[in-house]
Amino acid sequence: MALGAQRGNVLLLIVRQGMRLTLFGASVGVVAALALTRVMKNLLFNVTPTDPATFLGSGANKVSTTIYSGLDDSFSTVFGIVREFLHQNQR
Repeated sequence: MALGAQRGNVLLLIVRQGMRLTLFGASVGVVAALALTRVMKNLLFNVTPTDPATFLGSGANKVSTTIYSGLDDSFSTVFGIVREFLHQNQR
């Protein structure tokens, strides 16, 4: 953190850099997905390769999977601690 920098300026800098990287990654992902539709066209049945609902659905699936994968580790850690606690109190 720079000496004398205001908290709002530092926060804005961090958010701006994060959003720039996020938008770049999202745009590269969309371009790659559109480019791969030609490859996947033979594997799709009753769906056009650039169907907006399919793109949104696969994006929502990715987001929910990412969130769940982070939660899964947290839940397993908590349940492991609770299980160990219960196991020790049964003796």
